[in-house]
Amino acid sequence: MSLLALANPTSVNILIGILLAVLAFTAFVLLRKAAANKCAKTEEKKPEPAAPVLNAHHATALAPALPVDESVLIAVLSAAAYEMLGAPVRVVSFRSVPDAWSIEGRARLFNSHHPRI
Repeated sequence: MSLLALANPTSVNILIGILLAVLAFTAFVLLRKAAANKCAKTEEKKPEPAAPVLNAHHATALAPALPVDESVLIAVLSAAAYEMLGAPVRVVSFRSVPDAWSIEGRARLFNSHHPRI
């Protein structure tokens, strides 16, 4: 006599169904892993992105700055000053202050909150 002859036919069907489900799941996982390895091999050829520039005060990532020639920046600042003042201007020097707005905003935030004592 075989073992299947002693078992309940419904139990045998349930066990076969569970076995088929486990086999299907294993095949799915293996196929997915193979596809991921194939994608990983094609992605290895791409260069890694540059590390983000961090804001000195808050250590938050900033958008990468585009390389701008100094003469282009002087021309843009001269045009902006001409539009603002309505008269010809000459830009002698300039300096970049990227964190000025964040410092001012932080100062206003801290001054607006008064802890209760």
